[in-house]
Amino acid sequence: MTRRSFALLIAVLLACPQAQAETAATYSGFPNLFNVTGVSADDVLNVRAQPDASAPILTTLPPQRTGIEGLGLSDSGTWVHVAFGETTGWVNARFLSAQPPRPAGALPSPMRCHGTEPFWGLNFPNGSFAEFERLPDPEIPFSVTFQSTAIGRQSGDIVARLTGTGDPQPPVQGTLTLRHEMCSDGMSDRSFGLSILFLLERGDTPELYSGCCSLTTP
Repeated sequence: MTRRSFALLIAVLLACPQAQAETAATYSGFPNLFNVTGVSADDVLNVRAQPDASAPILTTLPPQRTGIEGLGLSDSGTWVHVAFGETTGWVNARFLSAQPPRPAGALPSPMRCHGTEPFWGLNFPNGSFAEFERLPDPEIPFSVTFQSTAIGRQSGDIVARLTGTGDPQPPVQGTLTLRHEMCSDGMSDRSFGLSILFLLERGDTPELYSGCCSLTTP
């Protein structure tokens, strides 16, 4: 290979998105999970109160931290809105790399959805199983029998159908709509990148719940 051919090959590889790890600054599939990248072993990544290098530092992330939920980009495209635990803040996008996205039209998993007044939860440990909880009632296990975006759409709202397992009496069904939008549970300062409407059908009294969802579980 000539020197000119080698230089041309390098230029093509550098220009090809598949040849580089996708950082948060070029990512568009929010919300998603991210890993810290490009931070020295003896350094930390600052989480700031606002998308500004002079904003107060809320906390820090170690260089090996993984599984950070990114909710979206700042208007400048250089900061990522992140949430973990009870913390919501901003991280420089250059130092986060995206984990592989989920298949189009599939529910994220693991995922935890919840709401307040009344307090309830819908947990998805994997893409085929869910558990509904509302104290003091016992948990209701479900299998996910259908999940999809609208026909012809690769992104957008996801609708899923849940069927109660274990021969519950009366029979239990559930239908949910998962929407990519900023959400607040009304109780904490944390922000969420997914909202949910969940229709629980058992007996003659359907119950409609609304809440927020997170890609990270407690």
